[in-house]
Amino acid sequence: MNLCFAQSLRDRAQAGPYARRRPTRPASSPRRGPGPYRFVLLAWLCLLAPVLAPADTFTVSEGAHKQLTAVRERLNAGQWVEAETLLDQCITAFSREPYALAVAWQMRGYLYGETERPAQALAAFEQALTLDALDPALQQQIHYNSAQLLLVLQRPAEAVRRIETWMAAIADPTPDQRVRVAWIYFGAERYKTAAGHLESAIAAAATPETSWYELMVATLHHAGDYNGTVRWLPRLIERNPRESRYWLQLAGAYLQLGKERQAAAVLSAAYHNQLFQEPVEIVRLARFYCQAGVPHNGAGVLEQALDAARLPANADHQQLLADAWLQARETRRAVRVLTHKARNGGGCQIRLRLGRLLMQLGEWGEAREHLDYVIRAGCEGRQGAEPLLLLGMAAYQEGRLETARAAFLEARNRPSLRKQAESWLTMIEQALSRRCNVPGKCG
Repeated sequence: MNLCFAQSLRDRAQAGPYARRRPTRPASSPRRGPGPYRFVLLAWLCLLAPVLAPADTFTVSEGAHKQLTAVRERLNAGQWVEAETLLDQCITAFSREPYALAVAWQMRGYLYGETERPAQALAAFEQALTLDALDPALQQQIHYNSAQLLLVLQRPAEAVRRIETWMAAIADPTPDQRVRVAWIYFGAERYKTAAGHLESAIAAAATPETSWYELMVATLHHAGDYNGTVRWLPRLIERNPRESRYWLQLAGAYLQLGKERQAAAVLSAAYHNQLFQEPVEIVRLARFYCQAGVPHNGAGVLEQALDAARLPANADHQQLLADAWLQARETRRAVRVLTHKARNGGGCQIRLRLGRLLMQLGEWGEAREHLDYVIRAGCEGRQGAEPLLLLGMAAYQEGRLETARAAFLEARNRPSLRKQAESWLTMIEQALSRRCNVPGKCG
């Protein structure tokens, strides 16, 4: 399994389910220290070891053998500047030794890859192949790693052609080789072909690696094959039932298929198996429940975690809990949460929201307390204007028509509320007029 893409998959998983990123082109200037291509090219050092065995084993002179050995030692030590200087000397000195010259170009490609110069690395490998002096194993390694570099350089069609050349030389690919091919097709966004190679690899392997299953799931996701995703994710869960992101991904795939009940069942099973215990996981689970159409479950998870002090009782978490209760149409529970938040430093927005919700419940007196707070606080914009209208409505519902009229008269001075305030004033005037027609009710 190539470590380059295995790490890439882990990075995507940490960023979120199936986050998709194209390779970015590294800076052209070399840096001092191991670069991101060590996992791309590291295998070559292993292959170069037998090449640099005693000189009479291969068609290289004793001098070439010594110089290439010195280069290899510096590459192993990460001494890039010294290695590059020696390689320049080797390429000049080995012009009459094709095998040694090809190995030097291959080493140069490795060095360029390690110092984040993919275009130059690719050119060096091409030069090594052009000499047609390397043994088949080394040529195959160059073909594969050239395909990887072509992906980094965002040349996917060429990467596919290169990997097809690589595959053509293999009579009976091993499972590991098929997975390496699948990575190239995945990077080139040829997902159906990648999935075919992965399925063959997993079927043929005695003990398939977990990363192969992860790649299969990512491939199916990017292909939009959510039915395939829900077939393969349970295999990952069976291998590692404590990995919470697998459960979330399975629930997400069911949501994509419009199967909210199955998504909720997956989340419930994971939660009851003691997953999602960290604060960030609890919040993610609650949001997922709400997205799956079962906000009552999401609110329950949050409330349990807050009561058990597994989730900090900060403003954001209280807001999320209130939103979940509201989505579940549990207005009184949402009011209870928001009231607690308001008492612990909630500002105008929370108080205004409480006023609205309490009015929905017909709790006019409690609503008035919060609306008065907003007005006294001198909140600007609509937050400062809307409470006047709501106070008038509350007073009207309580039968305090004069108080209501005073509130609507003030609200009428706010352009955003003028039309609504005038409508209410008309209703109040009519009510007052009717009242005056009742003996003892007017003047």
